[in-house]
Amino acid sequence: MAESDIQTQIIEYLRGRGDCYVVNFGGSASSAKGTPDLLVCFQGLFLGLEVKKPIDSYGATRPQEIRMTQIRKAGGIGEIVTGIGDVARLLTALESLRKL
Repeated sequence: MAESDIQTQIIEYLRGRGDCYVVNFGGSASSAKGTPDLLVCFQGLFLGLEVKKPIDSYGATRPQEIRMTQIRKAGGIGEIVTGIGDVARLLTALESLRKL
């Protein structure tokens, strides 16, 4: 499965939840180099999600790692995800933390 297919599935999942706003930047020529594929607002939290294939992925590029670090330093959440399962686990963990 191509990364673009995984992105599409994740976007559909996030939009279907009703509590997320998502923008797909996946390789946009106008976005800054290394910008995560998906920018998400979830319950007032900013998430930058870089989508990678679960198998045969080379991992994040150096510019992607830099952007993730910048997001984290700014108080956002920057994560590499490989499918809906990763995203669902992340959102569940964030919901749990907000209830504390």
